[in-house]
Amino acid sequence: MNFIKFQNVSFSYENNVILDNISFEINQGESICLVGSNGAGKSTLLQLMTGLLSNYTGSITVENMPVVKKNYNKIRTLLGFVFQDFDSQLFMPTIKQDIAFGLENLGFDNIDQRVNNIAKMLNITDILNKPAFKLSGGEKKLASLGTILAIEPKCILLDEPTTGLDPRNRKVLINIIKNLDKTKIITTHDLDIAMEICQRVIVLSNGKIVADGNPHDILLNEDIMLNNGLELPLGKY
Repeated sequence: MNFIKFQNVSFSYENNVILDNISFEINQGESICLVGSNGAGKSTLLQLMTGLLSNYTGSITVENMPVVKKNYNKIRTLLGFVFQDFDSQLFMPTIKQDIAFGLENLGFDNIDQRVNNIAKMLNITDILNKPAFKLSGGEKKLASLGTILAIEPKCILLDEPTTGLDPRNRKVLINIIKNLDKTKIITTHDLDIAMEICQRVIVLSNGKIVADGNPHDILLNEDIMLNNGLELPLGKY
């Protein structure tokens, strides 16, 4: 089922073309990685989907709803965005309050149950009563993911999820993301995460889509990768 659709979308910032007439569709349940060199437009795509950026030309729809101001609130219940700067999602006195933020309509008992369920799934029960500034980078990343999972979106958007994580926390996060039964859209420079998690890869270069397909076919293709400023994955596949 078609979930997100971009049709002839262009976006510029301060006279710089970031996206140039791109079109693609994402089906519900897909796991997709957006890859490309710095400035290719990966994060811009996520921000356009959620209405954090506007003034684009063309058409963007989420569940057939145009991504325009009157639909932002509804769209943001469908798309949960975990920012690269996860500190911006952790602003309450404790992690428990961060995860519970936005659930006020559920009632106390239901909120408590949902927070505890999320914490168990992410294995962060022991940090619920701590403030974010006392956590490691890996713990903060899991907590910020918890704040989004709590609202039960249909789709998770993750912007460079493994940046700054040590190998252990990277592995933990990858396993959690892999097991999420949701549509997943991930921007990443970590091409091994694309090989391990994603069913489909979209390569962006100079604001255009230059490849779209199976991760093995694209990420192991030297011509595609090197011609677009990317390195081959480090792992053996």
